[in-house]
Amino acid sequence: MANLERMLAPVPTGTYNQAGLAASQKWIADYNVSCWVRGRAQFTSTVTLAVRYRDGGGEHQVVVDRVGCQKESSLLLSGRVSVPALGHIEEMTVWLLGEPSCELFVDELYLQRVGAAASAKPIIAVR
Repeated sequence: MANLERMLAPVPTGTYNQAGLAASQKWIADYNVSCWVRGRAQFTSTVTLAVRYRDGGGEHQVVVDRVGCQKESSLLLSGRVSVPALGHIEEMTVWLLGEPSCELFVDELYLQRVGAAASAKPIIAVR
């Protein structure tokens, strides 16, 4: 598994809040997630974009995408993920996982709930 774990951003509660849930209610929400990363590696290594969250059932991780990083690379990690939850989600964060042999520089991060109103702002972080 990856040795480097870097939290990119916390997800604002308005992005994953679900009103009217009972503590034991199971539900699923879909999110579009993408991240532009520049990488530099001496040896080929794997970079993973993941969403981590904590709900009534504990802590969970959903992998968004995995790509290989070699020499000088510009990487796009992206995907649509389903997040199954039990009760309210207490916290959600976006993480970049890699190997120490690969230097990573994040240029842009995007996360938005699928079906969110056009007026709902996605999480966007530019470094």
